[in-house]
Amino acid sequence: MSSVGHFPVKLADIDDCPDPFRDSLRSAVDAIDDISQIIYSPAFVAGKSSLPGSVLCLTDRHWVIVHETRRDGVVVEKAEFAETLFLEVTVILLYGQLKIDYVLGDHCRSGSCYFNTVMESLYSDAAEHILNSFDGIWHSSGERDKKILQDLKDWPMKFRTFGWDYLPAGSKLLNAVHWPTVFGGLGREFAAAGAIFFTDRHLGDIAEDRSRSWFEKRDRTRYGATITYLPRTRISGFQIQERRRFTVLELGARAQGTKGFEVRFPTEYREEVTRLLRQAYQPDLVKKEG
Repeated sequence: MSSVGHFPVKLADIDDCPDPFRDSLRSAVDAIDDISQIIYSPAFVAGKSSLPGSVLCLTDRHWVIVHETRRDGVVVEKAEFAETLFLEVTVILLYGQLKIDYVLGDHCRSGSCYFNTVMESLYSDAAEHILNSFDGIWHSSGERDKKILQDLKDWPMKFRTFGWDYLPAGSKLLNAVHWPTVFGGLGREFAAAGAIFFTDRHLGDIAEDRSRSWFEKRDRTRYGATITYLPRTRISGFQIQERRRFTVLELGARAQGTKGFEVRFPTEYREEVTRLLRQAYQPDLVKKEG
């Protein structure tokens, strides 16, 4: 199967969705819902992987993902914006993924859809729409904070570009910390190069694609990254714990039964990361350090 001609597209109506997504999406959306976006991504090939098709639908109350699986056929994931915790956008060459974590009852779940990155802007715009809906912002200014370019001027070009491209429009950058890849003996990679951003509305984490090899060349070309958006209103506090080769930041969510979100970074950046988190949250929200 070739990926050529298998690009995501915006649809005008549920009736435009192809089988087998149409009926499942119609059942998941109520008649009173005001649909703002429907994005259809056909199945496609990225590298050695054959990725399933999906439909992402956004309304005034919730998001819906209808996607194919090998075992269960078509599966529906759905949550109101009030039940949504955080989201991730992964972009590596032709491989793209939008992953949304949410609360269902007492459990934390996630919904994912894959897309060809040729049309990545459709999904980054959808991510901004979801983030705005977290905060009840229905008409964003659409303007990016130009201060980003000045504040990140000493960073590597790749991360300056990530900051400009992926920090949501209409949010204001207040602080940011960038760190390099953490390597151990014989080139083993313990943590990818990354950065954490603190804005007036979000904490954002950007991490380069991490090597899956036991040993890695330090000069390996990195082709993409995962960008995680955590609305500040969803975060209950943080923990910082030192490991042998690196330090782990864990962010807690304001919901029962949810797991924390973890960020690995070099131990020598602990003071900078802690200062950023203390700027974002009051000391009484710090659960534990050390």
